[in-house]
Parts: sequence; structure tokens; C-alpha cells
Amino acid sequence: MLLKHINKNLHFFDKYNNGWSYADWLINYQDGGFKRRGLGGTLFIWLHDITNIPLYRIVYFIQFSIYIIFSIYFILLLYKKKLSPLYLTLIFTPLTFLFYYYDINIIGRKEIIFITVYSAFIYYISSNTYRKKTEVLIIGFIFLFSFFHEIIIFYIPYFIFSLFYFDVKHKLKRSLIYLTVCIIPMFLFSFIGSKINNGKSLQILEQRGVLLSGDNIFTWDENFDIVAQIISKISDYGLYGISFVIIFAVFAYYISIKTPSSKKILLGFTLCCIITIPLFIIALDWGRWLHIHFMMLLLFLTSILPIRKLEESKITLNKEFFISLMIVLILSIFQVRHCQFGFLFNLINNQP
Repeated sequence: MLLKHINKNLHFFDKYNNGWSYADWLINYQDGGFKRRGLGGTLFIWLHDITNIPLYRIVYFIQFSIYIIFSIYFILLLYKKKLSPLYLTLIFTPLTFLFYYYDINIIGRKEIIFITVYSAFIYYISSNTYRKKTEVLIIGFIFLFSFFHEIIIFYIPYFIFSLFYFDVKHKLKRSLIYLTVCIIPMFLFSFIGSKINNGKSLQILEQRGVLLSGDNIFTWDENFDIVAQIISKISDYGLYGISFVIIFAVFAYYISIKTPSSKKILLGFTLCCIITIPLFIIALDWGRWLHIHFMMLLLFLTSILPIRKLEESKITLNKEFFISLMIVLILSIFQVRHCQFGFLFNLINNQP
């Protein structure tokens, strides 16, 4: 059902040229040379030029393929695992899988790439099949993704925390490698990178049949005062704190009674959140940043689920079941959007 929902909206955004979810994938080096986020658009334009396949079809195919790969790894993480009612509450929160329903504008954003890479990483490392060749591929994808979107630098601590949690050999050395492959592109963007739009991006895309909507990544004023915008909307952005506290409380309750080393996990998650504070200052999409945090934590917790025994396949109507039902009911009363709207009651008709 989720893949069907994602597929429907990806097709809509890409075919009808949504200005953000689609345009971000078309930032390119053809206009002004090397820049942040430009690798994907450069490759897609090159593919279009040699095949004449419409750009929206190329972008859609890549996007949906990534969602399929993510789904496969998530299913692999769940395979033969014991799924308690309390674990299921983590899936049905406004900042994990329900986020895709509450705000369709999140669908197709580039973070799905490194969420997918992390799902593969945590699957192999938790199943003790993380071999050298696999690690080289994972590191390669992290490095490659850094040229699609620079925010990977803020979430690489999840990879590092996982290395330490599973006590991988040479974890400190490996952590430095993971960090380095993100830092190198950041230095390149800072010192030799040009603007996202050097004045010809829209023309380059129009020549290839792409007419973007009025508001898009190429019309964004890079001198826009983001801090002033957040302050002016502080009553709206402040509501993200309420959503974070509620959903964090649900995760913390699960972790405290269902996982070993609960203090270590909560401390690791807290540190990962603290490291992203600058991201909340320099970018407006607070809902996206929180969504990534809780998706990464969900994937990690899924990887350490206990193996299911045959006799444990039935659902038992015990205390945990009713507590879980109550949590789902509480979570169902509100939703979160990717930008500005941090808490909205579902009882009010709020359309995306």
C-alpha cells in the first residue's frame, strides 16, 4: 500500500514538474560547472540527451527503484523477527511511515537514498554478513550520495554509532573513513563549488521539455534569511517540539523495556540529534530532518529485534497489547508536515 501511494505521487510530481521534489534532482553541472547536489541532474540530463527518454521518466525510474530497494531491505530486516505490538507503534507514528501520507511533498526527496543505504548497512552489520566488499560498496554509495545532497554529513553519526554498538573490528578507523568520505565533498563544495543556479538552469531544462512550477530550487534566493523566517513563524515551528517529545517518548518507552543496552541507544540517538542542530538553523524543512532521525532509529531498532520462535507467532491480548493500542490512538490524533507545520490535529480537515 505504501509503495502504491509513493508510486502514484512520484508519477504526479515528476510528470507535472513539481518545483521542489522533482527539480532538486535536476541540479546539474551543465550550468556553471561543479556545485553541490549537481551530480544527479548531470547524469540524468546526459541520459536524456543520448536516449531521448523524457527527464521525468528517468528521474521517476531512479526514485521508485530506490524506494523498492529500501522496501526489500526493510523486509529483510523484519524477516524471522519477533514483532511485538509495541514495536508496531513505532511504524505508525507521524514521523516514520505515516509521514508519507500526511505530507505527500516529502515523497521523492533525496534523503531516501541514504536512508536506503543505511537500511542495507544495518542489515549486513546486524546479520554479521558485513564483508569487505560490501563495506566498500556502502562507503562508495555514501561518497556518491554526498554529491547528490550534502545533508548526509549530518546523519553519518548513525553509521558510526552502529559500528560501535555492534563492536565491529577497527571501528574507530572505519568511523574516520565514513566521516572522511562526507567531509571531502563538503570542502570541495565550499572552495570550488558554484551556485545551484548560475542563470541558465531553467533554460537548459526547458530545452529538454521541463517546465517547472513557479517555486522551485532554481528560483530560491540563496541569500534568504532563514533564521528570520523561522523566528517570524516561531509559533508554528515551535510545535515541532511537541511532536518530537511525544514521538521520542514512544520510542524511549519501547527502547527502555524491549532492548538491551537501552541507555546506550538513547544516548546515541540523543547525540545524533544534537549533531544536527545546525541543520535546523540553516534549513526550514524541520519535519524532514525529524523524519530522517526517527526513520534511522526505527531501522536500527528493527535490526536488533529478537528472532521469532514458532510458538510466538500468535498475538496475545495482554497488557502490552492494550498499551500499544492506546499509543496508536494517541498518535492518530495529530500529524506533522515537512515545513512549518509541526503539529496539526487530524480532527481538523488539513489537506497536504
